[in-house]
Amino acid sequence: GKTRVEEGVQLVTMHGSKGLENDTVFLPRVSAGMLPSRRAHTKEALEEERRIFYVAMTRAKFRLEISYAKEPSPFLAKWTDSPCVEKKESGSG
Repeated sequence: GKTRVEEGVQLVTMHGSKGLENDTVFLPRVSAGMLPSRRAHTKEALEEERRIFYVAMTRAKFRLEISYAKEPSPFLAKWTDSPCVEKKESGSG
């Protein structure tokens, strides 16, 4: 039969991304205070948030775009100086 190719945008939460894979993945609002959540009070909760974030990042086959406002999540600190990371400053308009 015919292979069905679907085009478009699929919106899922990081929790819902497990098992999915896409050519390009956008992770918006990866900011301090948002990720990890302010509700992650225990070490175990913090590590679970980190694990879910890493799973979401690995859903990208070719391109991963991460954005944040003001201050990045501490989860991003590991990659800020990586030669694989291209940083872009957003304009003011």
